[in-house]
Amino acid sequence: MTAEEIFEIARKEYIGTKRGHDTEWKYFKKHKDCVSQAEKLLYSVREHKRWWILNHTEKRYIPHFRKFIYNRQWEEELPWGEFKKQDKPRRSEPQKLVDIVVASLEEKKKIAKEKGYK
Repeated sequence: MTAEEIFEIARKEYIGTKRGHDTEWKYFKKHKDCVSQAEKLLYSVREHKRWWILNHTEKRYIPHFRKFIYNRQWEEELPWGEFKKQDKPRRSEPQKLVDIVVASLEEKKKIAKEKGYK
């Protein structure tokens, strides 16, 4: 797989706000080591997605994908031992987010349309 294909997979799996492929790829290509970092980006996107879901992060606190790329946030280590001390999410928004992430691609589109997501 090429770096651009791996990047596209990472972009699709990212649960925060994002733009189109060409726009986001343009920002990622600005990094000199983008080809070697594509796989690390994909791994980090998956780890951050798990972190945000397990930590019941509201969608408004998940950074825009452009910011995630531009600030090289895929290089940050996540503090896995420091979760919020709560049994249930404070709001229903994280549960909606979990529902959308877990569903298959076709189910995602159907759920998103039903719940009013774009």
